[in-house]
Amino acid sequence: TIAAYRAMARQFPDDEGLCEGQIGAALFFLDRHDDAIAAYLKALALGQDAAMMAENVFEACEALARQHDDPTQYQRYLDAFPEGAQAAIARERLSAG
Repeated sequence: TIAAYRAMARQFPDDEGLCEGQIGAALFFLDRHDDAIAAYLKALALGQDAAMMAENVFEACEALARQHDDPTQYQRYLDAFPEGAQAAIARERLSAG
């Protein structure tokens, strides 16, 4: 799936952001959360919906925090989306750690 979306992004550069978002989703489900966050942020930079990318980044940070028992992972969300919809939750979980 990832290779297909990368090929599509090369063939259809106007859809690169959409492809990056989908690559991020595939990486997330492969438990490659760091890579997923990078793909979501790239998709955001390429014009994808900020609210959707923020939600996706939050989910990936949440997965990393649980996986590593490390609430500092929420800082990554706050760095990218300090006023995002999940910012209050991220701050709360970060301060609880």
